[in-house]
Amino acid sequence: ASQPRTFAIAVLAELGTPGSQGVPRALTSALMAFIEMDQSSFKPAHRIDIHNLLESWLPGLKIPRRDDYLAGGRWARQSYYDAIFGVSVSILDLAEVYSGLKLRIQRVRHSNESDPVPGPKEESFLTGVETSSDEFHNNANSKLATSINAAKEKIATADDLGKSAVFELKSSGKPSKECASCASAISAYKKAFAACAQVLSLDKNAFQAHWFKSFFRRNYDALMVKSVYDNVIEDVDNVRIWMDALRRGSSLRSTVPVCDGLESNYPRSILDDLDKVFSPISSTQGENSFITNPFFACPEKQKEQDIVDAIIAALFYDPSEREFIANDPLVRLLIPNDPGNYNFTIITAMGVITEGKKGRELEKAVERLKKKKGSRYSASRHWNSTICRL
Repeated sequence: ASQPRTFAIAVLAELGTPGSQGVPRALTSALMAFIEMDQSSFKPAHRIDIHNLLESWLPGLKIPRRDDYLAGGRWARQSYYDAIFGVSVSILDLAEVYSGLKLRIQRVRHSNESDPVPGPKEESFLTGVETSSDEFHNNANSKLATSINAAKEKIATADDLGKSAVFELKSSGKPSKECASCASAISAYKKAFAACAQVLSLDKNAFQAHWFKSFFRRNYDALMVKSVYDNVIEDVDNVRIWMDALRRGSSLRSTVPVCDGLESNYPRSILDDLDKVFSPISSTQGENSFITNPFFACPEKQKEQDIVDAIIAALFYDPSEREFIANDPLVRLLIPNDPGNYNFTIITAMGVITEGKKGRELEKAVERLKKKKGSRYSASRHWNSTICRL
């Protein structure tokens, strides 16, 4: 009902175009089945007048009724099939504009499903019978090989500097912005990002290589933690409340957080909603329990790396993955994307079960993204910030 009339004409035309050829007979059979559809399982008040529905889609066309062509009907001497056939011809005539557009806009397949999945040139080169790994990496004439070697070296250098910086962070308790070794490590990682981007410009499938894919995933996790960290610090939407709820876990109970200045940060209506979901805590949990003293409610009282640890513990379930991410200097350094405008695509699933295509669940997030990155947004799009970095 929300689609334009031309959409209905195009759909009906597709029913009558088997093999991309307009065949009125095929559309006639489909229309007769549609018009005579059995609606006996519906209450009379809920049954649809198919004739009126089709006529609302097809202005200027009159849909024949079978009763008019039976004995005693006004068109008893004429053929009901021929009448429907004439409507089908008219529908295909109306669909000529759509058919012309369809012939102009077609999907192009550069390969068949049976073709092997294209991989990175690095692996394709190494699997050659006449070529060895050493020959590829030592080939001075290969610009790609040189870029790959440079990227791997810069990643390794950045990781070494990052480990030293994280050690200083933990021992000093300073935030990453005040740590001298952190600045060196961040600079090294940015050089690694640029080197990976150079490799990707030479081989669009390079991200499938194991070393590139591993670094890409590390960036993805690091940016996820960084994004949540920024939202907690900036008190965006209800992130602090939600993170404390995640931290409590599904088997625990909620309570109203107690913190200086909490009245302004935590709207009463939000707390009321949470109280409906979680029952009150018991008195046996103690005053010093992390339940009665929410961690994210007052991030200014926490150390930077403690907040990072709490975010990782709340977001990641698998213990081995949680340990790996917690020990990754790329995550600990909280490296943001460089400022500036970015050209990327956003794909979201918001509004599927709420307000349909007018869903507004991510409206505020998109507006913030527009202000920071200068991006324009259209519905049904999603952004992965890792792409901006690499």
